[in-house]
Amino acid sequence: MAALFKKLLPDPARSRTVLKLAAPIMAAMLTQTFINLLDTILVGYLPKEYSIAGQAGLGYSVILHWLIGGFVSAISVGTQAMTARRLGE
Repeated sequence: MAALFKKLLPDPARSRTVLKLAAPIMAAMLTQTFINLLDTILVGYLPKEYSIAGQAGLGYSVILHWLIGGFVSAISVGTQAMTARRLGE
């Protein structure tokens, strides 16, 4: 495994650049995960008759949120790549 990393990122400067680019994305993903966890905790404090339905609703909404976010992210990446390629021609 270490040999693979050494082959992919042989230059320490390149590794630092990749980490600098990846850090904000990782922070955003962790933040969203903590928000989802906090939502679940707060709904758990509701009275029992609302809490059960709320937890079920949160389960579906989180899945839907990640599905839509992933789709939009994929479109965004593709659009950026096509735009950069066209501007570079």
